[in-house]
Amino acid sequence: MKGTVRIDQFDPRTRIARGEIIESVDVVERGNKLGPVSRNLDLVAPRPSRANLRARVLTSLYPHVFMSEHQIVFLDRGTKDGLRPGNRLFVVRRGDSWRRSLRDASTMARDRVRMDVPDPVQLESTPLRGNEQNFPDEIIAELRVLRTNELSSVALVTTSHREVMSGDRAEARKGY
Repeated sequence: MKGTVRIDQFDPRTRIARGEIIESVDVVERGNKLGPVSRNLDLVAPRPSRANLRARVLTSLYPHVFMSEHQIVFLDRGTKDGLRPGNRLFVVRRGDSWRRSLRDASTMARDRVRMDVPDPVQLESTPLRGNEQNFPDEIIAELRVLRTNELSSVALVTTSHREVMSGDRAEARKGY
């Protein structure tokens, strides 16, 4: 969130509004998104989920590439999907981030010293065997829903073992 705008005029036909920035905490520029975001976040106790549910992490309150513990994130599911304040979701990712980093790395980053030869130092490229789709899901973070709308939710990252990114899958599990 970069600030607060008071809307003075709105034309529903053209969808053009006129307003005044009445508070800013960061630079506000043309093209910044505008929408109703409350800055009051209540403490919400954990509440078991009624059903299994999959959601996606959309973005954070202040758009970062990576999100982690104690940051606010937005989800693409809401009350219409069965989410309620207090529900907890696991952020899960399949595969190995180390392998992904090597796939796009330079040759030098992938090279390793061969240890199984008696000759002077030889290099080989680190093999990336196996299909990442066959790897198990790994829980990388936990979220707690703070507020729900019909089609979206606001959640707090309560625990993270790895960075959370836009597009990550979040799962509510029935009874948890």
